Amino acid sequence: MSQIIRGLAYLHEQELGHRDLKPKNILIHGLDEPIVKLADFGTVKQMSKESIASMVVGTADYVAPEVVASKPSSLSSDIFSLVAFSL
Repeated sequence: MSQIIRGLAYLHEQELGHRDLKPKNILIHGLDEPIVKLADFGTVKQMSKESIASMVVGTADYVAPEVVASKPSSLSSDIFSLVAFSL
């Protein structure tokens, strides 16, 4: 989980929102010392911490409520998705 959080933090530092975080988009390589990578950047959007996105994207089971409601979303929507699939 810490590697996923670091990857997401890096994306957000670059002001990029993944917008489709889900287990299928997490790659794990190796068993003894696994390396975790984020994948599928087809929905990535340039966003500042203050900006919002209005297009509905993501996977229904993991998408933030504001996206489902067709309301503007922000980088925090990725955090919701991360928590949703870690439960």
